[in-house]
Amino acid sequence: MFRRHLIFYLIRICKPHHLITLISLLMSVVGTQTVFAQQQIALDTYAIFQQSCLICHGPDGAYKESLLMEHNALIEKGSVVPGNPEASELYKRLITTETAKRMPLGQPQLPAQSINTIRNWILAGAPDWAVTSTTNGDFISPSEVLNTIETHLMSLTPFDRAFARYFTMTHLYNAGESAQILQEYRKALYKLINSLSWGVTVTNPQPIDSQGTIFYIDLRHYEWDRNDGWTKIEAEYPYHISFDAPTQTALKAQLTR
Repeated sequence: MFRRHLIFYLIRICKPHHLITLISLLMSVVGTQTVFAQQQIALDTYAIFQQSCLICHGPDGAYKESLLMEHNALIEKGSVVPGNPEASELYKRLITTETAKRMPLGQPQLPAQSINTIRNWILAGAPDWAVTSTTNGDFISPSEVLNTIETHLMSLTPFDRAFARYFTMTHLYNAGESAQILQEYRKALYKLINSLSWGVTVTNPQPIDSQGTIFYIDLRHYEWDRNDGWTKIEAEYPYHISFDAPTQTALKAQLTR
């Protein structure tokens, strides 16, 4: 699909010829990080518990008195310390090299991927798998995102369109993040953009959809239009979507007319 979907970093102290490479590197790090939706990581973790732990530590398990795989019980008894896997007895029992102490007892060690999922769950604050998502809106499809961007782009003057760029966090909305968490992401975006601005006026990205997941910026507000900087960043950005002329020419014509 034809769209510019970039998150970039501008470092004031860098020399110009080093800036693009550094920006590309930082964007690569950001691009490879997975944002775990609270509910999904909790459900993934519980699926592991169901398969490997509940037979002994479930409500009817023989060892439920020593360790009950119930969310509140894990937290209250200190088996899981939200945000701190290394301090969580459950996690330590999964990774110990002492087979007599390692869980599941008498069974092969859990796969590394499963252990990593549990670790990420704890790092995410050990959210409750029984809590349903508080974002109840309809799924926002990629085509809807592009249509919203196109509508907004066409509302600008032809001259202003060249300076329009868009950020999206629809993937977080679709993944079921709560309204509170989404607002925190918005604040983080606003702070990031303005802290890296070369301009003198604080200008927050402008939401353009009713859900507040697509944001418009004008490069000139942040002085990012100078010296063709954005184009250079696009050229270096490793996750850009290449233009497919046979299928996207018409869409490009619509978005850039």
